Amino acid sequence: MFKQYMISLVGTNRVGVLAAVTTALDELGGNLREMSTTVVKTAFSMIAFVEFPEHRKPDVVVDHIRGVCRPYQIEVSLQELAPLTLEPTEAATLEEKPTHYTLFASGDDEAGILRTVAVRLSQENVDVRNVYSRSNDKGQSFVMELQVAVPSSVDFPLLCKGIEELCEFGNLSIELELSRDRESDLSIDTESV
Repeated sequence: MFKQYMISLVGTNRVGVLAAVTTALDELGGNLREMSTTVVKTAFSMIAFVEFPEHRKPDVVVDHIRGVCRPYQIEVSLQELAPLTLEPTEAATLEEKPTHYTLFASGDDEAGILRTVAVRLSQENVDVRNVYSRSNDKGQSFVMELQVAVPSSVDFPLLCKGIEELCEFGNLSIELELSRDRESDLSIDTESV
């Protein structure tokens, strides 16, 4: 039997940090089910879903990862995953096959633009999967990239046009690109394994 945990790690990005983390997981008998890493300036962050043997105690997992990753000053957080309970409307949304887009936005760097975009997308049940945002050194302009999963009931190009109009104060420009579903691209046919 296995227990599944969500592990988040944050620390200084240096060569070898991923090797240290995955070595620690392997030494603990962990099976990495899914993970994502990000580097922002000099910071490294990782979120992973890992299965461990049922007898493996959470404090042992955290202590071992901290020990192996000590040179990288990694902070570790571990949370046991409970079964997901959804509201009926959320469950219906998950059953739909969404269309995946990458939304590119740029404009004058003004407070509240990301909030305005995120709130409007959430009102239409658009799932923001990944975000990258950066302002220039003088803080006068920004670029932003959002990877989103859009329910089939949403006219996403029309929604984006409405967001542009909503954000007049930021001289916002939005471009869309239809993108592939990373999860489908990485799916494994378990019957052939």
